[in-house]
Amino acid sequence: MFGYYNDTLVIKASALYNKEMWDSIRNLDKRVQRYLEEENQEAFMQAMTELQYLKMQYKLHPETYMTKSKYEQDCYRKKLNRIKKGGNGRSALVEWESIDISIRERIIEQIGYDPKDRGKPNSFKDSIVIDTEAKEFFEEYRKSNGERLSERQIKQYTARASVFNAIKDLLEERARLRSAFGKGPAQLWKNIAKALTELPQDKFPHKLPKHHRRLQDTYKRYIQNGYVGLLHKGLENDNSQKIKGDIADWLLATYCLPNKMKVPAMMKLYNEVKEDKGFPSLTESAVKQWLETPEVKRIWMLARHGSEAYKKFFRHEIKRSKTNWFPNAYWAIDGSKIDWMHYEDNSNGIAAKLKIDPVVDVYSEKIIGWSFSESEDHVDHFNALKMAVNNAGAHPYLFTYDNQSGHKTSKMQELYGNIVAKKGGTHYPHRAYAHNSPVEGIFNRLQQQVINTLWFSDKQSPTVRTLDNKPNMDFLLQNKHKLYKKDELVKAWEMCVKLWNDAPHPKFKDKSRNQVFEEEAPMREEFSFLDQVETFWIFNNRKNTYRRGGLKLKVKGLEYEYEVLNESGTIDLEFRRKYVGAKFTVKYDPEHLNDFIALYTTDGNGDLVFVANAQPKREHEVIPVLMQKGDKEAFIQDYDIREIEIERDKKELEELRKRTGITPERMIEEQEVMIKMGGKLPKDQRSKLESETVFARL
Repeated sequence: MFGYYNDTLVIKASALYNKEMWDSIRNLDKRVQRYLEEENQEAFMQAMTELQYLKMQYKLHPETYMTKSKYEQDCYRKKLNRIKKGGNGRSALVEWESIDISIRERIIEQIGYDPKDRGKPNSFKDSIVIDTEAKEFFEEYRKSNGERLSERQIKQYTARASVFNAIKDLLEERARLRSAFGKGPAQLWKNIAKALTELPQDKFPHKLPKHHRRLQDTYKRYIQNGYVGLLHKGLENDNSQKIKGDIADWLLATYCLPNKMKVPAMMKLYNEVKEDKGFPSLTESAVKQWLETPEVKRIWMLARHGSEAYKKFFRHEIKRSKTNWFPNAYWAIDGSKIDWMHYEDNSNGIAAKLKIDPVVDVYSEKIIGWSFSESEDHVDHFNALKMAVNNAGAHPYLFTYDNQSGHKTSKMQELYGNIVAKKGGTHYPHRAYAHNSPVEGIFNRLQQQVINTLWFSDKQSPTVRTLDNKPNMDFLLQNKHKLYKKDELVKAWEMCVKLWNDAPHPKFKDKSRNQVFEEEAPMREEFSFLDQVETFWIFNNRKNTYRRGGLKLKVKGLEYEYEVLNESGTIDLEFRRKYVGAKFTVKYDPEHLNDFIALYTTDGNGDLVFVANAQPKREHEVIPVLMQKGDKEAFIQDYDIREIEIERDKKELEELRKRTGITPERMIEEQEVMIKMGGKLPKDQRSKLESETVFARL
């Protein structure tokens, strides 16, 4: 929002008016005029309603300080000193001191500080502005095979464009103020290269050359070619991409022969004919990798091993329902055993093994999130933090947790990095065995004041010294038949949370913890819905195979089944053709496993690329008397998939054999001739035999 340009404190023009909103208002104005000229009353009224709504939103928008037309007029009349115009991914900059004092006071009140108090930036890093146009370009870019760039590549190329934009500004400023520099161009580029090595890679993952000459060459390519000049030359350097057209047909048809030729033997034959056919050189590994792609494998599986083997691997499966058969979430988090006895279906009929993972707002002591289960794993942490975010609707500026290994995994560290505020937020674990977690003290008071007051509490431990902190085991054993089951204790915990949050705060006795939590904060960073989606969807630790019946995912001991559907809600045959047998990295929301999951593949650089969403696999009732209306038709529709697929793949196999002339019959003829010739077949006779086969196909 703020920065220094040529020693002048400037602010981005976009901070003075909502550009996106005023662009929308301008477009709507044009539509209103057009509909008025066309005498389209219905469209005119609808556009007028939208225009009035947007203008009302402008008046209510807290970060909008002037209209776009007011901004342009003040710049034209020199009331605002526009230091730099925007465009090509760069922001327009306005001198801070030229802004009307009343607007400056409103901005200072809104952001909570005076930018003059922050001082001038003293590093190249402060002059870099993220190029949003570059980010959008690389997000929309497609490789020749239709694949998107990975998230890592998008961040890398966007960082490169942003860095080069800052270098361009630096060079333009140097040309304008040449006398201020005592160094030549070579030394300047050496200084730039050194500055790039000091940039934080988490914010600017540019991966640019460290040598100043190579860096200068890369910069020149960007200036000459724009964003495309940033793409790596080897982005699509994949040997397996040579396998297409006639080459792919020859390889697949040969591999489909019933003599089940191995890849080394097939490559020996390929190398014998490649010069005559004008085929390129290929490696065995590239051919093996290509043969294992699902859309290719399903063809040779049918040809080499027959229908039964094909069905076991690719045939679509129906899931049969058995449900109607007969018979019978500064913040802190700290997991702890909850001191409650519950009914357990064992020889004793009693147990105390439930754990609670509470998230506490330390200032108000309010419990804002929790997870209640027998475990304390990453899913419990996700659930507790998600509830906290839903209740608070804001990022914490500090988040702490205990020093267990589960909190230090890359998955949890990424989560905590996304949870804390983007501006000034941080997180860290407490030292092991230091017992300095603020949530520990809060939780101890919660135990004593609320949890332990319930009759089924086992207090702290049978080994503590104070009798009041020991459970009365005789009483508990006598009433074990009245104990709640594990699921029923959730309601008891919810009651305890409500009692705790509604109780007076120990430091603000005239206010409850809930009331303290609702006090207006001097600074606040909202946690948007899109932030929540990006934060709380997690990747599975291992890859899952999409098999003939769909994909199975196991989370916390429970197994879920999914299948990819098309836009009409039926099974996606094209997805199955390409991906049955493929391995996917699964991304999911632990609380919404019954809605859908996202499937990702890995590209040649080892980066994740989104492929499709998968829905829970449909179940079908097969007992006629239990069927509801439409059950039979839905069953038949899914059941027919198996015949549709095998007939389609049989047809493709026959068309392949017609295109290439490589058939089982031809193989038999060639082997019969070779047997007669004693294993030797002159080249002229082999050529004649091949030409006869071609004429026979015509």
